[in-house]
Amino acid sequence: MSTVSGIRVGVVGLCTPAVPMFTDSVLWGGLRFVDPVEPARREVERLRSVEHCDVVVLLAHMGLERDPATGADRAGDSPGENWGYRLAQQVRGVDAVILGHTHTVIPSARVSGTLVTQAGKYAEALGRIEIKLSRLTDRSPWTVGEARARVLAVSDTLPEDSTLADMARPYHDAARTALAAVVGRTTRLLAAPAGRAADNALWQLIHRAQLAASGAEISLAALPEPAATILPGPVTGRDLLRLYPYENTLGVVELSGAELKQVLEKSAGFLAAYDFEHERPLFA
Repeated sequence: MSTVSGIRVGVVGLCTPAVPMFTDSVLWGGLRFVDPVEPARREVERLRSVEHCDVVVLLAHMGLERDPATGADRAGDSPGENWGYRLAQQVRGVDAVILGHTHTVIPSARVSGTLVTQAGKYAEALGRIEIKLSRLTDRSPWTVGEARARVLAVSDTLPEDSTLADMARPYHDAARTALAAVVGRTTRLLAAPAGRAADNALWQLIHRAQLAASGAEISLAALPEPAATILPGPVTGRDLLRLYPYENTLGVVELSGAELKQVLEKSAGFLAAYDFEHERPLFA
């Protein structure tokens, strides 16, 4: 809770309970991830009744699991990954819900009357929420009136906030140093000219690295960014992060031939069934 111009603002921070599915257990050992709705309800109630907050905001690292206009489920999510719709719908006493995680831009939406917004990804935009408050006298409680949200594009011409920049500078400098570290060399261009549709140098780099690190007989891998290229010369941490931006954990499992075939068939399901329809996409 903080006070801004005499107005008490409470912020409830939440993360997706799907964290164990995305990160190594060494990062979250000893922690328990639960349905976020009930903890959010308790904290909102505390902020309202104990802290006497005039405005309460949910700040959640998770996205909308449903379309706010149609209510249709979002496809492709991991189980329990996104709860934004349910938080806005089921947690009373919230004036705005600020979301992240799904990388989509939601300038302004309403879920059961609650304002919801999300500013996309990679600091490409800034979300701005404007809430109007009023009160009858200097001793009267504040009343929340109109609330609206919008997303503003961020460009290189915008000046930086000096306070935030100073706070982040040590971490920023350390990250730049780590990314500039040379981890290898290549004598030729490494690229994926056919993307995920054919064998290529980037696929080979990932597979060979996994086989060398694991000692396995077969490598199964993803190519997260097929548009990435690595130029001849030194290879830096920045090059590898562009190619493979996720901190996925490499694992080794024993599979029977039948099980391996099932895995390959699952991967093949990424391709659309062929027919003669004009301009049908290659991938499902």
